[in-house]
Amino acid sequence: MTPRTPAGDGISPLLSPGLAETFDGPQDLEVTSSDPLTKAILTILADGLGLRITELTAMAARLLSDGGLDLADSPMAVDELLLGLHARGIIELCWRAPRPPQVVTAEPRWQAHPLARLEARLRSYLTSPRHRPVAIDRFTAYVLQHLDLPRGQEDILAALLRGIDSGELDVDVGGRPDEAQLIAWLETTLTVYAEDGIVQQVP
Repeated sequence: MTPRTPAGDGISPLLSPGLAETFDGPQDLEVTSSDPLTKAILTILADGLGLRITELTAMAARLLSDGGLDLADSPMAVDELLLGLHARGIIELCWRAPRPPQVVTAEPRWQAHPLARLEARLRSYLTSPRHRPVAIDRFTAYVLQHLDLPRGQEDILAALLRGIDSGELDVDVGGRPDEAQLIAWLETTLTVYAEDGIVQQVP
């Protein structure tokens, strides 16, 4: 994406709230926005850099700060904004190359890819590393969102039980499932989504 108004030296005045800026992209795509965060992110991505979400967030925060603006004032979180731009074909979100297989000798620990956790929080399907849509249910979405760090089965089970007790996780099975049911569901979920490369065992 390329801003139509050159930034010149320092921060472009069009990063200010309420002032619309138009960005030109490939295949005659264009985005017009008055949101400072959207304009900051598209300005950074105009350089063609491949960045992690955390890196892009930090750079956007610095750019806004240079203009006296605060990332926290944005009405939309960075990850939600990026997923919306990705859905419109404006930017591309990519999986990192999978790690080589590793031998796990202790209890298996599982972790989900950051993009999978983001999509699980925002919609009912994922994009696998093989670039195909994968449907998910509420149980799977809850599991994936709790795999931000490598976790063993006991830790994941404890998170599921806390979610059920607090009402955050609703499993409609005509009553509270027992631990044996949850373990069976969890093992099936991890096995199925490991085959798609969405979760993986880590040492």
